[in-house]
Amino acid sequence: MLMARTRKEEKQLQLLAERLIDARERAGFETLEDAAKVVKIPAHTIRSYERGRFVPSALKIAQLASGYDMSADYLLGLTAKRKKAPKG
Repeated sequence: MLMARTRKEEKQLQLLAERLIDARERAGFETLEDAAKVVKIPAHTIRSYERGRFVPSALKIAQLASGYDMSADYLLGLTAKRKKAPKG
């Protein structure tokens, strides 16, 4: 049985959806199919995340963040900083 989302969860999901679109566009992908090849997630799945219909798992968020060269914290709305911190 699916539980109804709270208003806060809906807002968080909407922010994630908006940031996924922003990250994909900033990464320079012209189509969802182009992005899908790099992040190794089917285009229809990415589309569902971007529309807020499905919630990506932690593994999928990590794949998206890596492929888009964005921090997972940014995608999740935990920070306004887009880029990952440099290593080292």
